[in-house]
Amino acid sequence: MATSQLPQLGANADFNQVKSTMIQWQDYLNWFFRNLDSLNIKHLTADKVDTGTLNAGKVTIKVDYATGASITIDSTGMTINDGTKDTFHVDIHGQVTMTGAQVQSAAGTYPRIELSSSDELLKASSDANNFIYITPDYVGGTPALVWDNPPNGSMQMFIIPDNSGDFMINTTAGKINIKSSTDDVVLQCGTGKKITVNSWNELYNVFNGQSMQTALNAKANTFSGYTGSFSTGTNTVIVSNGIITGVV
Repeated sequence: MATSQLPQLGANADFNQVKSTMIQWQDYLNWFFRNLDSLNIKHLTADKVDTGTLNAGKVTIKVDYATGASITIDSTGMTINDGTKDTFHVDIHGQVTMTGAQVQSAAGTYPRIELSSSDELLKASSDANNFIYITPDYVGGTPALVWDNPPNGSMQMFIIPDNSGDFMINTTAGKINIKSSTDDVVLQCGTGKKITVNSWNELYNVFNGQSMQTALNAKANTFSGYTGSFSTGTNTVIVSNGIITGVV
């Protein structure tokens, strides 16, 4: 730290020495007060600094952590570093980059939306038990869109992790309803492909209370074909309900 050599006056100084010392003191004080508003300080140690405006080309605040965390403000904007990487940066145009952050529209209240770096990347909640979220690893390393109502189950949309590339919509409780109140519902597949069901029993008509298989069975039982026999000259052909059942 710089020190000043102030003018000294001996014990038996004469008039000229006193006069000279006073002139030196006056010159020193004049210089001091002229330069008091502009100080060239290399290092400042203080518990508190009060100022209206701080002008600097670059300001670095080092947080007292062993990891070397810091906050830097310079001509590019403001950067927060945790000692290994930049976790927050905002440039002079207001563009923000955050790493490992959680952003939420409300804390502890609903409805709210959260953007997080944890498992549930984007989550929108109407209350604690009703929410929808996007996760990067729902099952087998595949991302998913999940609707969740813990007391009643959940529904998920994801790629089946078996290298088939198949897409699945799954629910752990309740029905999946596809409904159009004003127009048709269209199921369409690629050329040469099929819309498949496990069996006709799984296609069910709620209006008459029967499955497709039941309707097909009833249709077969009411077929009214020819029943009887006829001769071909050498053989007799036996027909039952339009179906040849024997030749004798």
